[in-house]
Amino acid sequence: MASAARRRRERSSEPPTDHRFVEPPIGSGRLAASTLFVTVTAILAGSGIGFLVTLGLWLTLEEAFPDVWREWGLDPVSRLNLGGTSLVAAAAGALYPIALSLDRFLLGRQLARLAVEEPLDVPPLTVRNRGLKQEPVTPVLILSRVVIGVAIAVAGVDVLLWAETDDTFASMIVLGVAVFTIGGLVAVNGVLKESRRHGWPELIAEPRRVWSEKWIAAARRAETTRRPPLGGAPAYGRLHAVVSRSFRPLITGGSALVGAGAVVHFIGVYIRQPGRRASPRSYDDVGEDVIDVLSGSGAIVVTIGLLLLVLSATVGTAEVALERAALRRALVGRPADGPDRRVIENQLIVLSPLVTTGAALVGVATMVLEPVGAAIVVARGPLHPLGAVIGHLNGVMVGVVVVLLVGVVFIATGTLAARAFRERLRTTWHPGDDPTAVVATTAKRRRTDDDGEG
Repeated sequence: MASAARRRRERSSEPPTDHRFVEPPIGSGRLAASTLFVTVTAILAGSGIGFLVTLGLWLTLEEAFPDVWREWGLDPVSRLNLGGTSLVAAAAGALYPIALSLDRFLLGRQLARLAVEEPLDVPPLTVRNRGLKQEPVTPVLILSRVVIGVAIAVAGVDVLLWAETDDTFASMIVLGVAVFTIGGLVAVNGVLKESRRHGWPELIAEPRRVWSEKWIAAARRAETTRRPPLGGAPAYGRLHAVVSRSFRPLITGGSALVGAGAVVHFIGVYIRQPGRRASPRSYDDVGEDVIDVLSGSGAIVVTIGLLLLVLSATVGTAEVALERAALRRALVGRPADGPDRRVIENQLIVLSPLVTTGAALVGVATMVLEPVGAAIVVARGPLHPLGAVIGHLNGVMVGVVVVLLVGVVFIATGTLAARAFRERLRTTWHPGDDPTAVVATTAKRRRTDDDGEG
């Protein structure tokens, strides 16, 4: 009797043969979290790149065009721009772990529900990694500890300066806010640690149990039985071959030009002022011309390099878009004769061109918004020269905000469209589980080489 019962239990624990790999649907909550995460990442990247670009721009204008610098009163604009960019980057840096944690938590909760309701729909590897292996608590925990450290530093500086300030009330307010922040975040830290120790493991226990390695292996076998003959070469076209061969030279050349131009530019800056505390030096006409050439040519070379990097990003996005267009044609034309499996696998893990375009729009809008915003604030001051063009500045600001919002819409729309496209690939050609990034990169290199040979 005991052995018969044991055999029945073993048979009941065997995974069925009719399950498949399915990416969970993206609801409104997950869509908002994913869009927020990509948007914040783009703002953070745009602020970082924008800081370097505007720093070089302001230094070049001050050195090469001093009359323009003084006539338009750009010194306060440059200072406010760099300070504001730093604040935007700090705010985006604080939102980044929050958005990341929210995205992971919502996905993990969805997987816990689907493990009970739809156990035969096994999530692919990229989803399992994000929802079951990468716990959501640690990013917020790190953020809270960083804020605690900043609050302690602020409190320490406030105490040290207390005796030297006449505004005792303001010092007390600063110290009180710092102490309150430290105490509140210490309590939050305790809750987060408890959640990481017990709450999260309990939430994902069921999906981990249901979608075990045994079930995943059985899902791979089941998908293999459904898979049509694969191995055809998709008709990418000549444009794809040109685009594929252009990406690496563009990104290599752009990076080299940015580095070389920055070195040349700052050599000119150093000759003018050889030290942070050193006084600016003046030279004869030849020396001044050399400084102007170094500063100006360095800025021009950096600009060309940045344009090449932007072009390389555009080329990379176009390459993915052309590949997806070829796969869509294959889906409509002869879906039974699928392309090489590696081609399909690569499209399961690369970013959607629409999402990439949206992130680029948000990043560029951030880069432009920060100096324009600083110029508008300064232009509102009394009798400032920029007041004469404040109407144009306001128009530019409106346009930049519109571009940023369009980028956010692209990110959200692209996220939904990409999931639908991946599901269509899975249901038509059954490629199986997602590959790792290394496998996809290798396939991409081979595919590029094949295009080049053709």
